[in-house]
Amino acid sequence: TTTAIITVNPLPSAITGTPSLIICQGSNTTLGSTPGGGTWSTTATSLITLNSTSGAVTGVGAGVATVTYTAPTGCQRTGQVTVNPIPLPIGGPTQVCVGNCITLTCSTGGGTWSSLTPAIGTINSTTGSFCGVATAGGVATVKYTLTSSSCARTTTVNVSPLPNSFTLSSSGGVTSVCAGSAGVTLCLSGSQVGVSYQLKNSGTPVGSAINGTGSSICFPPQTTSGVYTVDATNAAGCTRSMSGSVTLTVFPIPTIVGPSAVCNLATGTLTATPAGGTWSSGTPGCITIGASTGLMTGVGGTGCTSVITYTAPSSAGSCPATRTVSVSPSPTSITIPRGVCAADTVTVFSSPTGGTWTT
Repeated sequence: TTTAIITVNPLPSAITGTPSLIICQGSNTTLGSTPGGGTWSTTATSLITLNSTSGAVTGVGAGVATVTYTAPTGCQRTGQVTVNPIPLPIGGPTQVCVGNCITLTCSTGGGTWSSLTPAIGTINSTTGSFCGVATAGGVATVKYTLTSSSCARTTTVNVSPLPNSFTLSSSGGVTSVCAGSAGVTLCLSGSQVGVSYQLKNSGTPVGSAINGTGSSICFPPQTTSGVYTVDATNAAGCTRSMSGSVTLTVFPIPTIVGPSAVCNLATGTLTATPAGGTWSSGTPGCITIGASTGLMTGVGGTGCTSVITYTAPSSAGSCPATRTVSVSPSPTSITIPRGVCAADTVTVFSSPTGGTWTT
């Protein structure tokens, strides 16, 4: 008879994972079994990476990976690590201006949206509508999580700040001018370097944008009626309407109708549009005129001239218009050489010639 001792070693304990044996692509778990001190191995290298000593696992591809633990005694235990897929890449814009919104998308359905930086930007959990909220801007992190597996994908969105706000006003507070004047200069109380400022009249751009200098800026004089505003745009394309607006009224020059000459000691009348203004004579010793009637009287004798000025009423901007009027000589006395018999003719005379005769 002969005998032998056979030692039966226990199998390693069931494989566990910290936190679990179910992970997402890109996430980690640490495998465990007792007794410790053994080695880990897998043939599913397309699904996971596995540290042979520590048992640290990182999910690579979606699927179920078989892992083997070999204890120091040589006994082995197998287990399975499930790697769930993460959502497909998130689509949509990667930049938004403060106060504006964009829509992010993920073609992997069945998930919800969340913002990891709500102080910079918020997102609608269902629609993916992301809005920039931080006044100073920043980089926001957005997460899309699958409801079925809690696997998620993140992306970042740059939230760009708006240009600083400055106030538009007219130089000297002037808001009305007469047509033909130099116009009104409009200025911003300040500006930023790297920001362009576009003047608009009732929403329509006027001229080219002006680059900020870091101090107040002025636009070329304006000669067209309308409501003027300014939009500022920074390098990120974020636009902000500047505070304040200027309503500019450009009044037309009055139109004068009437004679450009009166006879000495005779009268003539000028009229103007718009009505209601006042008349004045630059040389009242030559021609006088009624301030409200426009009735002229030649008083200075033949050949003198006077510049007649009409000033529109204040409701029309008090704009002036002028007309130069001269005093013409009156014809000499009519000379009749003799009487005229029935069926007879006779020629009468007066000077200057070239006028017309009536009876």
